[in-house]
Amino acid sequence: MELSDRKLKILAAVINNYIQFAEPVSSKVLCELLDFSVSSATIRNELAELTELGLLEQPHTSAGRVPSHVGYRLYINQLMGKAYLPRKTKEYIDSALNLSVKEPEVLLKNATSLLASMTNFAVVSTDVSAQKSCVKSIKLVQVSSFAAMLILTTSSGIIKNRLFRCENLLTDEVLDKFNGVLNEKFAGVSIADITPALIQTVAVSLGPLAFLMSDVFDALFEVARSISKPDLHIDGQTNLLLVPEFNQQVAVRLINFFAGFEDIDDLFFSTGEDRTRVFIGEESNREELAHSSIVVTRYMVNGENCGSIGVVGPTRMNYAKLIARLEYIADLLGEILNDLFRVE
Repeated sequence: MELSDRKLKILAAVINNYIQFAEPVSSKVLCELLDFSVSSATIRNELAELTELGLLEQPHTSAGRVPSHVGYRLYINQLMGKAYLPRKTKEYIDSALNLSVKEPEVLLKNATSLLASMTNFAVVSTDVSAQKSCVKSIKLVQVSSFAAMLILTTSSGIIKNRLFRCENLLTDEVLDKFNGVLNEKFAGVSIADITPALIQTVAVSLGPLAFLMSDVFDALFEVARSISKPDLHIDGQTNLLLVPEFNQQVAVRLINFFAGFEDIDDLFFSTGEDRTRVFIGEESNREELAHSSIVVTRYMVNGENCGSIGVVGPTRMNYAKLIARLEYIADLLGEILNDLFRVE
């Protein structure tokens, strides 16, 4: 829809004021906010037209206006300015996350918790995605004469292990042989490609040795499968109980929604061209999120999109400020993980 500059400025003023004060915005308030001179009657007419267009809503006949979901969408796409984080906020985030550099999983959990405490909303993040990760190394560590642990490290820094028992005696010589075969056959192979069919093909090429390694191959497949399904980290769900816009029923339904990990994974981390995406209300196509907004961004590891972190809150949120925090944390996650994997 094409709107005049005056309508766009009035719409932006309504939304900015409503985000800040959570009160319907009247024509009288707008007269004081706008940087151009116009009568109160003219503003009322403009507000009426913006309401007819579905960009604003009027809670009560005598009340001012509040943004609709459609109004928020236009605001985010066209009117919202870029926010910049204060130096102290950046330093606070830096100090909090740089304490977690040893383990990627701990880093993601801490970032999720940090953002939840900073925003007072719910936050969801995923471990580094394995969809494009490859096997960096595989190591077998002996646990007993007939048991060992398979440790797999990916190119994106994920480390997973699986304890398994073997029918045959495990000696240092046998383990060295198995380690050599595993790294020769699977190093550089995409995690997504480690399927029963591939393992069977490798086994056939090994001849009699394959029978000795059957338990090893089973452990390898289980580890690869666990990596292919990213773990989700969720924090701040109970913050939603304190959001003024949510009654208890809405908040509880949202909290229950977080129990459906598969649904969350599909919604929060679906692919798209934009690095940062905003879903407002019904745009999520989920009834539980009809009164909420989701802001999600991706972080880069080794030059690839490898994970996401997202915030769930009310539609009335400071989107510019939230996006600035979210993208700064995502950038820092990428930098820390890149340094960590380079050291390894």
